[in-house]
Amino acid sequence: MAMATLDADISTYIAAGLDFYDDELFNKLMLRCFAEQFASCVPYRQYCRKIGASPETVTEWHEIPAVSSYRHRERLDRLYGAVKAEKLQRESWIVDLSHSRGPFFPDERLVGLMSQVQLTAARRYLFPDIARMKMLFFVPQPRMAPGMVMASGLERFRREFGASGSRFLISFTGLDLKGFVADLREAERSGEPLAILGATHGLDYFMDACLKAGVGFRLPAGSRIMDSGGFMGRYVAAPPEQVFLNCERVFGVSRNYCVNALWICESSTVYFDALLADTVAGEAGERRKIPPPWTRVLIVDPLTFRRVKPGETGLIRLFDLSNRGMAAVVQTDKMGYETGDGFEIIGKLDRSDPQGGLDLQPSHPGGKLISRLMESAMRRKMAGIGKIAGLSAC
Repeated sequence: MAMATLDADISTYIAAGLDFYDDELFNKLMLRCFAEQFASCVPYRQYCRKIGASPETVTEWHEIPAVSSYRHRERLDRLYGAVKAEKLQRESWIVDLSHSRGPFFPDERLVGLMSQVQLTAARRYLFPDIARMKMLFFVPQPRMAPGMVMASGLERFRREFGASGSRFLISFTGLDLKGFVADLREAERSGEPLAILGATHGLDYFMDACLKAGVGFRLPAGSRIMDSGGFMGRYVAAPPEQVFLNCERVFGVSRNYCVNALWICESSTVYFDALLADTVAGEAGERRKIPPPWTRVLIVDPLTFRRVKPGETGLIRLFDLSNRGMAAVVQTDKMGYETGDGFEIIGKLDRSDPQGGLDLQPSHPGGKLISRLMESAMRRKMAGIGKIAGLSAC
């Protein structure tokens, strides 16, 4: 009953909209989330007691211990040894549940909260100027990847914002490259704007193949691209601005209509660039991600885990009321910095660097071998783009 009441109160707060910031209410709801997790998760409670944190002692949202999205303790052990690692983990106020937490099966209320926050944010930052448009998703179909939060989230977008013809490009038969090119050419002919949404690495391979083959498209005004995942050192070696430039060169889509998103499995909320929304509103904003009212984002030092000054690089820590089913506070391994009213992401932590530097080596989470196999497969698939694009243009 307590959890149902908490979810209802969180949902009401979210429903107040993206301009409703109530620090006092946010703090109260976060403390309730902390109390529920403290009571229901034994390893979390044990760690909190070890460092002296409890619902009786924690009074501010930023004091709540975080749950690590990566193997935090394992990294500390490897770099510093068991004795120092124990001390560092106590001081970091981060609990590593990766060894004790079982598979995550969201309940119906949590799925409702996830849908609410994702659709609310997408309406503001991806589709502020149009109710529905044709969307092409550069990710596997949800039934192919039931554990991929982006796939299930994009299916929500398809139902809520998608016009006729919206579809996933990757099925059990592979990437429909010919169909993708045909859809791009059709958009050019019809003048109807098109949205391309998906993983940065796939779009990057496609754009790289097009640039090498001299293939380009001129999508209609109002078309947009949303990518996620590529700026974290996992897939794309090119800096973000180069990716936006390639979007302009290959698709003819202005960089102001290119939206990068921080979309990770451990977070219910998706953090979108605000630049498209600013452009539509006629405002000259910088590229940054504005945390919605039901969240707060802190940047912390990779060694001390204390908050750094605005503009300084550190690890991104997420505080999210809608994320109570996983953890209300998540310490990510993503690196970024605070801006005036938001934050930006620049990469991911180099877990082998004792100083907490930036990982500049593109790699697949499956390891170096998987990275090489994936790159080889993608490049073979894209090798015929020149012929495909030429045939489709006829």
